[in-house]
Amino acid sequence: MGHGIAHVAAVMGADVRLYDALAGGAQAGLDKVAKNLANCSHERVLPPDAVDRIFRRRGWHVGRSGPDDQCPACVRGSRAVA
Repeated sequence: MGHGIAHVAAVMGADVRLYDALAGGAQAGLDKVAKNLANCSHERVLPPDAVDRIFRRRGWHVGRSGPDDQCPACVRGSRAVA
């Protein structure tokens, strides 16, 4: 699972938390979501201001989780974890 699920969750209004064991992996996923949402706006799949609203909304979290760590969002029962 990854950036595609995060994209869909963000569009539907869910809080999105991206975690990856690799340094920079979660940020790379967020960058892909941003690029995909921009493409949706350019192709008029989303209204022009939708991308801004999605990223202005609180609820985005990007972090790193190692193999022995338990994802804090999973423990808290977050609505969307990719």
